[in-house]
Amino acid sequence: MTSEVATWQPAPQQLGAAHVQALERAAEAQNDTLDLDEQDTVLLRELMAANLDQWQALVDATPSTALAKWLRVVVLAEMRLPGCERGAKSPAILMARALRARNAYPKELTAWIRSVSDNRFLPYGSLLDRL
Repeated sequence: MTSEVATWQPAPQQLGAAHVQALERAAEAQNDTLDLDEQDTVLLRELMAANLDQWQALVDATPSTALAKWLRVVVLAEMRLPGCERGAKSPAILMARALRARNAYPKELTAWIRSVSDNRFLPYGSLLDRL
């Protein structure tokens, strides 16, 4: 009988330039398959494990055009990278809220999210979190 043991990767203490660069590279090569090299995969997993306070600081400092691209990467990461599922705590929800607040949310984005993701909380989040 064989069993697989996964390694636990804690969230980074701080999201740094390497994480942002990994998001940028994934966004530039963006297609619905999310083809990443090993280093970018590790960095993206660290990003997905980061708490929402860390993400909020990153979202606030990011221009809307980049944020819309990053949102697509995060949605795909949740679906394609094992261990990156965040459900109602997805950073994609923070990104979508920021884009809507800036009046920069692309009209076609919700339909695309629903076509590639099975996370029922995307893009609006949990109703309980909004009450």
